[in-house]
Amino acid sequence: MVRQVFESAPDAMVVVDPHGKIVLVNGQTESLFGYAREELLGESVEILVPERFRREHTHHRVDYFTHPRVRPMGAGLDLYGRHKDGSEFPAEISLSPLATEEGVLISSAIRDITERRRAEAALHQKTAFVELLQKVAVAANEASTPEKVLEYALNQVCAQTGWPVGHVYLRAEPSRAELRSTGIWHLDNPDQFETFRKVTERTHFAPGVGLPGRVLASGRPAWIIDVTKDPNFPRATFAQDIGVKAGFGFPVLVATDVVAVLEFFAAVAIEPDEPLLEVMAHIGTQLGRVIERTQAKAALQQAKDDLEVRVDERTADLTVANENLRREIAERTRAEVALRQAEGKYRSIFEHAVEGIFQTTPEGRYISANLALARMYGYESPEELVETLTDIGPQLYVAPTRRAEFIRLLQEQSAVSGLESQVYRSDGSARWISESARAVRDPRGAVLYYEGTVQDITDRKRAEGALRESEERLARILESAMDAVVIIDGQQQIRLFNQAAAAVFRCPAAQAIGGPVGRFLSDPLRRVLTEHVTALEQDDKATPYRWIPDGLTALRADSHEFPIEGTISQVEAAGHKLYTVILRDINERKKAEAELSKLQLENVYLQEELKTEHNFEEIIGTSPAIKRVLQKVEQVAATGATVLLTGETGTGKELIARALHNLSRRKDRPLIKVNCAALPTGLIESELFGHEKGAFTGAVSRRIGRFQLAHGGTIFLDEIGDIPPEVQVKLLRVLQEKEFERVGGTETIATDVRVIAATNQDLEALMEAGRFREDLFYRLNVYPISLPPLRERKGDPILLARHFLQRFGRELRREVTSLSTEAGELITSYHWPGNVRELENVMERAVILCRGTVVTAQELALSLRERPRRQSTSGEALALPPEGINLLDMEKQLILKALEQTKHNKSKTGKLLGLSRTQLRTRMRKHGLAAG
Repeated sequence: MVRQVFESAPDAMVVVDPHGKIVLVNGQTESLFGYAREELLGESVEILVPERFRREHTHHRVDYFTHPRVRPMGAGLDLYGRHKDGSEFPAEISLSPLATEEGVLISSAIRDITERRRAEAALHQKTAFVELLQKVAVAANEASTPEKVLEYALNQVCAQTGWPVGHVYLRAEPSRAELRSTGIWHLDNPDQFETFRKVTERTHFAPGVGLPGRVLASGRPAWIIDVTKDPNFPRATFAQDIGVKAGFGFPVLVATDVVAVLEFFAAVAIEPDEPLLEVMAHIGTQLGRVIERTQAKAALQQAKDDLEVRVDERTADLTVANENLRREIAERTRAEVALRQAEGKYRSIFEHAVEGIFQTTPEGRYISANLALARMYGYESPEELVETLTDIGPQLYVAPTRRAEFIRLLQEQSAVSGLESQVYRSDGSARWISESARAVRDPRGAVLYYEGTVQDITDRKRAEGALRESEERLARILESAMDAVVIIDGQQQIRLFNQAAAAVFRCPAAQAIGGPVGRFLSDPLRRVLTEHVTALEQDDKATPYRWIPDGLTALRADSHEFPIEGTISQVEAAGHKLYTVILRDINERKKAEAELSKLQLENVYLQEELKTEHNFEEIIGTSPAIKRVLQKVEQVAATGATVLLTGETGTGKELIARALHNLSRRKDRPLIKVNCAALPTGLIESELFGHEKGAFTGAVSRRIGRFQLAHGGTIFLDEIGDIPPEVQVKLLRVLQEKEFERVGGTETIATDVRVIAATNQDLEALMEAGRFREDLFYRLNVYPISLPPLRERKGDPILLARHFLQRFGRELRREVTSLSTEAGELITSYHWPGNVRELENVMERAVILCRGTVVTAQELALSLRERPRRQSTSGEALALPPEGINLLDMEKQLILKALEQTKHNKSKTGKLLGLSRTQLRTRMRKHGLAAG
């Protein structure tokens, strides 16, 4: 139970023995300090104390164990803890001694009070700002001159914020937009700032020049995080010399005019936060009022002085004044006439003005209105308007809250400009108006009435609505477009990014807009876009649109590259040149085209296969030798294992390969056959794995290789022993890794193919001669099947002969039905060195020669005699010397002897050796003989 309470405690709990070793912690300790429980147990408790306090903490711990007592949370101590990463945090810690059988242990509860400290700091800042405002307000009321108030406010702000250096500028003259130094500074180290101060005081800042000029031009606060790097800060070099980094300027306004600017500096790169801007806004308002009041007093004093001078002059010239009294009375009479004329002119302006002019009470009744306002609201006369609208808010405004907003702004700002609202005319129709007004107050500040002007902006609002509706229609069109539409400016920054673009590039529009379009373009596409934009920027007569060349690619947000097609065109909006890039992702289309090409190649291959005699369903034979082969086929077919078929030429290796495929789970996919001996050495790699366009001379387009064509099915590699060593390496990789690259390509292609290899050569002998890789042999020889020669298949030759007799009888349309007894005996006794293929050819020739319905021994013997005879290769006919023979040398000598016998006629040599012309050339090259 105690353990559960300990673990569930909301604070980090640490128990320490008298040696300062940690003996127990809870889960909150792990979360707070970042250590695993196992890392803390047995360690000194000082591991949780900041390094700067560890020595002192050790003394306190020893003293506490000497006089243990309970110390509650919040004991007024300034304590800190240390995270595993070395960072510190403020903490409250309670201590309690625990009496145990092993002695006194100390239990400590530790609580992170970082957020409380932040809240306290924020409260302290807010309190300080309130006190600052109060002090400035008191100073504003008590100061004798604006300069003293400005200096006091400057010192207070510098003392209570992170901006320790301050300076004040005043506008030189109301009519001149220029700021000059007042010489009022707040400097912690005047000597350090001597040069900077002198440069500042002799510089006059025009609107937009430097930090003060920016504030003067905008009428709003401005700041620079690093003044040493700002090109529009003339004092950057001097600031760098004294370590000034950030600059902050704030305007002092009278109405909307900037009359002074307070400039602050800091040694670190910071910017003013919202609380500071808020308090500076209040201070600026108070300082503006002081300056406005001072200006008014100065004007009043000037008027008073002028009046006193005039009185003195009139007193001194009393005699002259008396003499000219009648003249003065006459002048005053003329002045009164002029005044009445001016009043009449004002009345004429009031009555004939195009804009509406009004005066209203604070309660919402019209005092006066001109004819333009009355007609604007649908009334015949101003009198009708004044009499009808007795409560302006609910009677005039479509949304009565707008009248309340109008009054609120006038009370807060004393003036409102361009407030837009909807109002009812007398006939109930609605119009849009723009109001500008001011509050007229009595000397005590109470509002007497509001007066102002009204403009009818209904036509403008309708035009804006039509423009907005047009823009919305255009936006809907762009958003519904199937292609990615991206609009960029001359700097290639994204201004518009439609929904299709977000889908194609897999990037939300909010993340794309405002950023460079280059992140979505490959280098070639970026060059095309830059060339087109540059051409249009420099030459207005250049073609404003362009098709993107074939073969270019774009990039998704995750940097995945994909093929595209599209256009680049120029548009103008509000006098600015923009560029529309329309892109279409053709990745799926390219894949479909590649798949279609593959299917077309596969279809061509299958059509060729249909023209070839496979007869895979006609494995004829009942001999034990062929039955053993078929048992192995049935055993391995469904496993998908690699099979190596060996045996003499003509024993039916291709037929067995097709049987393996048809009995496997891949039977619905193609069986792709490759005769490795029939392929030229330089093209076998391209034939097996395919090639990219331009990979070699003559590669005018991409070609899909046999391994990719056989994906999901079976590939039959006949005459595997004739594959060159450099291709053997790639074939080994396919068998091991199930992947390959096309010739000239970099894309790795995965393949799922069952491999069946066949050879009539001794691969082990080729390995010993260094012409066949040992590791490839073991990969191919997973399940070997040796096909017996026909001479070892007792009883099968006669069955095969009858089968071929029936087949060729049908194909040649000859009524040959059977073999004579003598012919059957001849077939059974013959050794058939060419195996099943020789028997097939002999039976076809016999059917052609047969004159009746029965093939005789004579016709059969004639067929056998026409075939060139070769020495039997059976083991019974060969006698090997005890020291053995070199098979490769023997093959080379046989080829040379055959060439000599046929006088180097390649066709006759091939027939004599039982090889095709291509096989003969391959073997001649293998032995270094000129293939010619």
